[in-house]
Amino acid sequence: MLFPRSSKSNMDPKILLEICEASPRGVLVASQDGLIIHINRRLIDALRINLDLEIGKPLQKSRIFGDKRQRALMRLVEEGKPFKFTNILMKGEEANYWEFSGHEFPGGFVVEGEDKTIDVMRRKNEKLLENEYKSEIEIAQGLQRDLFLANFQKKRIDVNTHLTTAENLAGDFFSITELSPNAIGVVIGDVVGKGIPASLMGMSIHTLFMQEAKLMRPPSELLALVNNMLYSRFKGDFWYATAFYAQILVTNLTVTYSRAGHEFPLVYKAATGEVEMLPGEGLPLGMFPNSSYQTKRIQLEDDDRLLLFTDGLPDAISPMGQRLGHDWVTEFLKKNGKNHGREILDELTKEVHDFCSGYKPVDDIGIAIFAVVPDMWTTWEIPPKSFDEMLDSILNELDDSGIDNDTQWDIRLALDECVMNAHKHGNKYNLDSPVSVSYLIKQDSAVFKIQDSGDGFAYENLPDPTLESNIFIEHGRGVF
Repeated sequence: MLFPRSSKSNMDPKILLEICEASPRGVLVASQDGLIIHINRRLIDALRINLDLEIGKPLQKSRIFGDKRQRALMRLVEEGKPFKFTNILMKGEEANYWEFSGHEFPGGFVVEGEDKTIDVMRRKNEKLLENEYKSEIEIAQGLQRDLFLANFQKKRIDVNTHLTTAENLAGDFFSITELSPNAIGVVIGDVVGKGIPASLMGMSIHTLFMQEAKLMRPPSELLALVNNMLYSRFKGDFWYATAFYAQILVTNLTVTYSRAGHEFPLVYKAATGEVEMLPGEGLPLGMFPNSSYQTKRIQLEDDDRLLLFTDGLPDAISPMGQRLGHDWVTEFLKKNGKNHGREILDELTKEVHDFCSGYKPVDDIGIAIFAVVPDMWTTWEIPPKSFDEMLDSILNELDDSGIDNDTQWDIRLALDECVMNAHKHGNKYNLDSPVSVSYLIKQDSAVFKIQDSGDGFAYENLPDPTLESNIFIEHGRGVF
């Protein structure tokens, strides 16, 4: 502050002029009655002021400050009340941000101005960068949420997942991919660390898994391949990840899997009410070259539950420093395993949240619960689908269920006959009317329902082809 606060004595005009011109700021001086008596060269040049139009003018009517600042200027002159505000001043098409402050000084009033354009633009750029960063983070968070599907169902396998992040982005990753009409590939993993670097690493590993999984490699081979890819790419950078990969046949409920240093999955067996831990050995991915992995297989049964999770779940910490622990997770599944998959997941996330007293976890928590649900009929309509498309799908499921080739051939002939009869007799050869085929295939049986779009008929009026008198009748046998 170059100008002292008010006193009742007047300042020597010569000294006043010297102080004004020596100031690094723009300076405007007004007399005790509020008339402008001096503007220094810094302010004149910066704002291109016409001095003749401003000298002698009342301070509150100066064009320098604009109409919106009249009240602040009037209170300075009438009440001696100091002010500070920022004005946007135009120099041609260029906007400049000036900060003005006004107060009394010996013998009048002074307004000092400073060009804050660079500071304001810097703050605006910082805000833009912050918003851009925030937007990019939100996009990345959306991608991660898309991988942790809220719900996925494929025939008898119903999946519900949840992700809680320790920071903006997680190092945990999860994905489901359809390998065939009757098989899905599942991977869950955890990259060392958390935040953006771990998230990028997790997305990279996820992409590798999804690319290679579609080639239907055995799980142990897939883990070995991804391990060597990661080691060659990141060796020496201390990056590694745990992972669990499984191929699940959704028809016969067989799970073939391999484990790379990841948390042991848990299975709730509905028949006994007990919880089993899935065995399997293997080092984390990317640690050492040419690591080998074991392939294991289990059979899920009706109403079983499979729980996959990352280490953030058992490692959750309460405000008192108590660890949740693996035993707690096992007991939770044993207690709640009979519930629906979504109910199990909701209760699990609630209890973990309560255990942590609402605080953010110290590590990412990824959870996926797989529930075996009741039999689901698969239905095709012909058209729009073709008979051959439907048949290919059915034969694939019959293969997966272990039904022998001779039985498959018999089923194929029976389906061909039934669909043709529905089209001929029910739909009267109308190509726009669909024939509906529903089927339910298990390991020891296959049940089919065929329905046409016609009005039906009184089948009880058909002649009984089992009677000797009707033995040569050529139709009606399919009904019986």
